[in-house]
Amino acid sequence: MIQPNFFRALLAVFSFVLSSEANAFAVFAVPVGTPVTTGQVIDLTVSNTAIPSAFGQGVALTWKQTSVNVAAAFTPNPAGPLTNGTTTWNQNAFAAMNDWNAVGANIRFNGIASGGNPCVTDGNVVAAFDATLCLGVPLFALGITRLVAVVDSPASIRITDADVAMIPPNTPAVNGAFINDAFDTLEVFPSFDFRRTVLHEFGHALGLAHPDTVFGVNPATQSTIMFSQVTVSRLAADDKNGALALYPAAAPSSSSSGEGGASSTLFMAIFLGALATIKLLHGHIHFRRAPANRRQPRG
Repeated sequence: MIQPNFFRALLAVFSFVLSSEANAFAVFAVPVGTPVTTGQVIDLTVSNTAIPSAFGQGVALTWKQTSVNVAAAFTPNPAGPLTNGTTTWNQNAFAAMNDWNAVGANIRFNGIASGGNPCVTDGNVVAAFDATLCLGVPLFALGITRLVAVVDSPASIRITDADVAMIPPNTPAVNGAFINDAFDTLEVFPSFDFRRTVLHEFGHALGLAHPDTVFGVNPATQSTIMFSQVTVSRLAADDKNGALALYPAAAPSSSSSGEGGASSTLFMAIFLGALATIKLLHGHIHFRRAPANRRQPRG
C-alpha cells in the first residue's frame, strides 16, 4: 500500500504547480452586479459606475484593439537639456510608452508628435499639458487620465478614449508639488519627475488603477503618485503583471498543441513533479504485488 506520507507529498506537488503569486494590481472595473446596458457610456471623470477593483472582481475596462495611437503634444520644449539627457518632453512621453510596450502585453502605444486637446472626448488619444487638468480641481494631482468606455455587452466594456493631461512645468499643484525636469534618479518633494509621472498616467490609459487604493501600500509605478514617485523609478513587477492580465500575450503557435496545449503542459508538470516526489520517498513507499492469476485492468 502507499503510505499517507506519499499522499501529503503529492498534494504538495499539486499545490506548488497550481498556485501562483497573488496579484496586487488594481484595474478599473464595473463591479459584479452593477446594472449596465449595451451602448452605455462610462466616463470615469463624472461617473462612479467603474471603480478601482481587484482583477477578476468585475468587468474590466480594456481596449479591444491591439494598437492605440497617442498624439503627444507636450510643448513648448524645455529651454535646455533635461537631467536625463533628453531635450523635449515628448521624448520622455515616447520612452514611457515604450516601457509599457516592452512588457509584452497584447497592446501597443504608437506615439505621434502632434497637437490635440486632452480635454475633449473625441476618440483621439491625446497627451498634453493643461493648466486646468481639464477643469478638474488639481488638489495633489500633477496629471489626470480621462478614461471613457462603452458597454458592448455585460461581459465586455471597451475603452474608446484615454486622454492624459499634465500640469505644465513649474506650475505648482495645491500641495506645492510641481514638475520641472525629467530625472533618472529618485527626486525629493516638491520636485517631481515628468518621465515617471507620464509613465504612471499611461498605465491608467491601459485601464490600470492605483493598487494601493485597493490593496494598501504597494511599491509600484501605478500606486498613488505621491508614493510611487519616491520609491519606484520604472515599471515594477506588479505594473507588468497588471498589463499582462488585462492584455494577455498571444500564446505561441504549435502544430502539435491545440486547445489542449495548456492542459497538457500542466499535466506534464504535475506528472514530473509526482515522479520526483516518488523518487524522494522511495524508501517509504511499498506497493502490494497483484496476484499472478488476477487480470490487470487496461491503462
